[in-house]
Order: sequence, then structure tokens, then C-alpha cells
Amino acid sequence: MEITKKIIRGAAKSLIKFLEKRKIDSANNLDNIVGKSFPLKDSFPDTIEVSIRPSNDRTIAYTISYVSLINGVPLEVKINPELNYSRVIVKMKKSLTNYTVFSEDEFSNLRQSKLIKSSDIIEVRDELRYLSKI
Repeated sequence: MEITKKIIRGAAKSLIKFLEKRKIDSANNLDNIVGKSFPLKDSFPDTIEVSIRPSNDRTIAYTISYVSLINGVPLEVKINPELNYSRVIVKMKKSLTNYTVFSEDEFSNLRQSKLIKSSDIIEVRDELRYLSKI
């Protein structure tokens, strides 16, 4: 399935709303919701899932994924407080400015990422706001 800018805009808006509703202003606020899946009422059956995954230099990263039954994971955020960086990963048909393409799926959607040299949720939210307006 071709993933469009409209799909990414919607996913970004949902992630912003998720962070704001749960008052997540630091990575530590994610501890209580790790391993959980949150259904999206306005985008059913899509969900937001929070997990911890291995990261660089034997550290871990919190991963917040927008999961779509149709599109897989079009948008994902990884936050590594120990190494003080975050990464936003987008999967869509078009390449984005300041994003680095690292793979392509069977539908020619580009998997691309942007490194944020901070684990500050505010900076992550700023990038999601940018994506919500592409």
C-alpha cells in the first residue's frame, strides 16, 4: 500500500495527541505504559504501542509506534535518554527533507529517519508537529 503525506500527517497528529493527553514530557513518563497498546478511537483499528527495544552501545530506547492494520508502522519515534538522542522514522512514498532514506518496502515506500540530538520530548513533539503539516 502506498503511504501518502496525508497518512503521515494523521499519524503525527495522533502521536502528538497521545503525548499531550498522557502528559508525557520526559522519557521517564513512558515507564508506566511500556508494553501497552492504545487503540485510537478516531482511527480504529489503528493503535499506538509503547515498548523498550535494544539500542546502540548496549543501551535501550523507548519506542512509540503508530501501528496501522493497513499500512504497518508508518511512523515511529525512538528515544534513548542514556545516549541523549531521539530518532523519528517515517515510511512513505516521498522522501522528506532532512531525513535519511535507509530502505524501501515492496510498495516503494521509503523508510527514512531523522536524528534529533536530544532525548527531550519537547523536541520530539516539535518534529511531530512538522510532520503533521507536511
